[in-house]
Amino acid sequence: MTQGRETREELVRELERLRDELDKMSLIEAVFRQIEKELRVKNKAIASSLNPIVFCDLEGCLTYVNDAFLRMWGYFHEGEVLGKPVHGFWEKPEHGDGVSAGIAEKKDWSGELKARKKDGTHFYVLLSMNVIKDNEGQSVCAMGSFVDISESKKKEREITESKEFLNSLINAIPDPVFAKDEKHKWIMLNDEACDRIGLAREELIGKTEREVFPKEEADIFWGNDDQVFKGGETLVSEEKITWQGEQRAISTIRTLCVDDVTGEKFIIGAIRDVTDKKNSEHILREQFHFLRQFIDSMPIPIFFKDAHGRYLDCNPALEDFLGRKKDQIIGKTVLDILPHDMAVRHDELDRSLLRQGGGGQMYEYVAPHGDGSTRDIMYTKAVYTDTSGKVTGMVGGMVDITDLRKAEEALRHSEEKFRLIAENTSDYIAITSMAGDYIYVSPSHKRLGYAPEELVGKNGMEHMRPEDKERLAPVLGRYAS
Repeated sequence: MTQGRETREELVRELERLRDELDKMSLIEAVFRQIEKELRVKNKAIASSLNPIVFCDLEGCLTYVNDAFLRMWGYFHEGEVLGKPVHGFWEKPEHGDGVSAGIAEKKDWSGELKARKKDGTHFYVLLSMNVIKDNEGQSVCAMGSFVDISESKKKEREITESKEFLNSLINAIPDPVFAKDEKHKWIMLNDEACDRIGLAREELIGKTEREVFPKEEADIFWGNDDQVFKGGETLVSEEKITWQGEQRAISTIRTLCVDDVTGEKFIIGAIRDVTDKKNSEHILREQFHFLRQFIDSMPIPIFFKDAHGRYLDCNPALEDFLGRKKDQIIGKTVLDILPHDMAVRHDELDRSLLRQGGGGQMYEYVAPHGDGSTRDIMYTKAVYTDTSGKVTGMVGGMVDITDLRKAEEALRHSEEKFRLIAENTSDYIAITSMAGDYIYVSPSHKRLGYAPEELVGKNGMEHMRPEDKERLAPVLGRYAS
């Protein structure tokens, strides 16, 4: 009876053990089902991933690829690629040496590669390769994921080409060009700027002008920069700058730029060396000052007119002659100043000279004086042109010949009186040159048997006795000396 009881207890214990085993098996089965489920999800995720994913063994041969890989490389089914080494999918096998070395050394690897499709075309990918290890930490395989970066590489090339083009363009500018940040540090300088300063670009980028130029110059640059940073308006300023020990006069334009993304402000500027221009301007001012003084000191009226006959300038002598101030002359024409009949004639002559396009005029005409009298004037005019040869106006001078004409008239009357006396006197009258040649012989010489025209041009000594010549020669000599 005791034996039967022991047998039953053994059976109960065995049943309980079997029940525990079944519970364990059920738990293990549930875990396996969960693992299987998770694996199916992961496999599905890998298979359906938009990014290409591959697995390879430790020798670098493909053991799995998803559909995205096949599509990106242009293959139809995995049989075309499985078992092949990964380096065979790059443009050049040696490009994948880093990947192969990473797998062989059981190290992760990432980087850009130029891949080759089935049809031989190329594209760029970003590869991340990770070595997979088991629970004991042993490497069992490698997994790689790819991202097609062809478009970003294309944009990078375009940006690089744009930068190179922009740099070439900026460096081709013959004037110094620069860019500064809000701390007044140079962030860009073209070749001309570096050459003028006399330092390499690498020595200047990141520095301020206070580290390069004399303090009094740099302080002015700094203040003008701040004006642009604060005001935001383009500034053109004239400054002094010392380049390699020589101070030059410059004109600088500064423009504010703002980064659309970061909001950072920076200045772009260009410098024009105006030293030679300043020197030329000084010379021109001196020449103009001399010319102004010269014209103003001339005793004869001088004037300048444009191509439409309007007075542009005149000297004080013209103001005095016309009895008008300069501001009553400038901008007007002769039609506004002179009496109508005189003005029309002068206007016609002005237009004729301008139409000729060259040469000059010289003529006599009357003009009203400021004192109310009418004067005889000798006008001299000439056109002037611009650098292209186009006639742009005229310059003229006026010589008052009224007194000369009066003197000529008086002389003419004196000659008439002399001739009347000489032709009616019985005395012998003759006029000779200093050499003794007859210039004029009075009609009274006819009584000597000579017609006046026979003697004119001959030497008077020819008709004298020798003794008279001797007496007269010293007298003529004194007059000749």
